[in-house]
Amino acid sequence: MVCCCVNMDEQKAVEVVAMPAMRIEATTVAEEMMSAKASSPTSQGEEVYYVTIEKARAAKVGMEVAPAGPNLRVLRISPGLVQTWNEEHPESAVAIDDLVFEVNGVRGRAAGEDRRHIPLLKAIRDCSELKFALRRGK
Repeated sequence: MVCCCVNMDEQKAVEVVAMPAMRIEATTVAEEMMSAKASSPTSQGEEVYYVTIEKARAAKVGMEVAPAGPNLRVLRISPGLVQTWNEEHPESAVAIDDLVFEVNGVRGRAAGEDRRHIPLLKAIRDCSELKFALRRGK
C-alpha cells in the first residue's frame, strides 16, 4: 500500500510522500530508448533521463514539486528515495528545476484543461514502483 500526502485541488507546491524503498535501479537514457522507443516532449538538445524507484511502507519520495503546465517542476529534494537515488547515481541525479513529464507512462492532461498535472500526482501516489521521465531544467 502506498501513502501520499498530496492536495490535488490546489495549485501550489506539494511534498510527495510515499513508502520505504526496497529497491532502486538505474535506467540509462540509451537503454530506455532502445527498449521502449519512448517519445518525449523535448526539443533537440534537451537532456531527458529516467529514474526508477521502488517504494514500500512509510518511506518518503523526498521531492517537493509544483505544477508547471502538464508537468511537475522539482522545487526541493529532501531526505527520502530521490535523495538516495541522487547519492547512488550522481550522473542522473534529480535536480532543482527539472521537469517530471511522465510517471509510469502517465502524462499530464492536454492544454486547455484545468489542473493538467493531476494524473502525474495520482501515479506517484498510487504506484509502488515509480518510473520517472524527467527533462533537465534550464
